[in-house]
Amino acid sequence: MYRLHPVCVGKDLTVEKTATASKDRLYKWLIDKGVDETLIKIAEGGKATFNYTVKVTPDGFTDSGYELSGTIKISNPNDWEDITVLVEDLLDKGGTCTIDQSGPFVVEKGKSLNLTYTCTTDGTTIKNTVNVTWNKELYFTPTGLATDDAAVTFALDKETNKVITVVDDKTDPMNPETLGTADWVDGEKTFNYSLDKMGVAGTCTDYTCVLVRS
Repeated sequence: MYRLHPVCVGKDLTVEKTATASKDRLYKWLIDKGVDETLIKIAEGGKATFNYTVKVTPDGFTDSGYELSGTIKISNPNDWEDITVLVEDLLDKGGTCTIDQSGPFVVEKGKSLNLTYTCTTDGTTIKNTVNVTWNKELYFTPTGLATDDAAVTFALDKETNKVITVVDDKTDPMNPETLGTADWVDGEKTFNYSLDKMGVAGTCTDYTCVLVRS
């Protein structure tokens, strides 16, 4: 009578990760308004013409609202043992990550364990690393570590003030007019318009012209 004597050889686990990152961006502008004349003297019954120039110029941007998350897949190639692991997800700088699921994490024999993670970050990180560790003596594996890296690139999500609408009240606050729009990527843009104003005989009449950006 013969008996089989199995020899079970432990093999290291493997791990794969993904990383999805995003950020919001606020575009900044400089707005300047000028007029060719600030004081015009005319005779009674005459007309004064003011020529206005409105210039809007991109002035950098500010990023915020950084978000980073992803998946972790841990695979157990051994068909004869379940393996309990510890999982640590790390950023090279500027933040911390948390596994969304609660441990203990057991990777069943011949199967994979899928996890997700979420990070808080200041946007300076460029690499996200997962380390999976286990007791190599207990499970008879060559090492007790599986690791994987994912490059982190923050894609633009919400963009604010990338395109602005320039509005001017043209001395009539109750009836503002739109001068046009400006796109930050197009660079500086200038709007020109003229206003004809009448005065009151024997005195100076003041007109206030307010610029509004929306």
